[in-house]
Amino acid sequence: MPANLFITSSQFDVLCLQGADTARFLQGQLTCDLNTLSEPGCIYGAALNTKGRVITPFLLLKQDDRVLLVFNKGLRALFRAHLEKFLPFYKCQMHNIDNKDFFIIADQATLTKLLPDMPANLAFGNGAQLVTGGLFNIGNLQLSAYLFIAVPGSSEAPVMAIPEQTGKQEWLVANARAGHFPFSVEDSGLYTPQELNLDQHTYISFEKGCYTGQEIVARMHYRSKPKKRLYRIELHTNDQS
Repeated sequence: MPANLFITSSQFDVLCLQGADTARFLQGQLTCDLNTLSEPGCIYGAALNTKGRVITPFLLLKQDDRVLLVFNKGLRALFRAHLEKFLPFYKCQMHNIDNKDFFIIADQATLTKLLPDMPANLAFGNGAQLVTGGLFNIGNLQLSAYLFIAVPGSSEAPVMAIPEQTGKQEWLVANARAGHFPFSVEDSGLYTPQELNLDQHTYISFEKGCYTGQEIVARMHYRSKPKKRLYRIELHTNDQS
């Protein structure tokens, strides 16, 4: 774990969806079940193509009248290209958020310096959960972390005395060890959720209704088993090169 963890949204792609039909629109397209979310709340999920292959995974955050999707760099454009053709049928708008200070990911010690009312630390799993207001617990057993988003219209901005960004590599490694595949643009359309173990890490709901690619995912879950799975291998060596 790094001495300090501090990452701004400049390291990710962020998409905002708003409108009366936003939840209904996304519920029919994503693997996660928005109906299980509190208000506000957060959950991991993915968008699939009609062959049940992952276009992109994401972290979804529901806050007030908007839904925010956080992607690894480059994946937002693929998500938009896949879903924008359906937008004319819904009262829903998409827009990119490119403000690098829109949110921050930080460890408790670093975040407490910016937010004096930071709650006490919580137990971490591989899921994501709301702490309070614009503060979300997105850590894992390898690396505890919080994501903070300022409430719209609030004077409490997530950018105060911003320190230098640090700990990104450790964050990526910790997520991979916790089972979150470091998905990139080159991976889009190649794998089913089960091949990336997304079904084991809270990305997939098998209780919700239909969504694009659901039939393939459900058939593999209930009637078959994936021919391929990801496994983490540790190699011990004295080679320092």
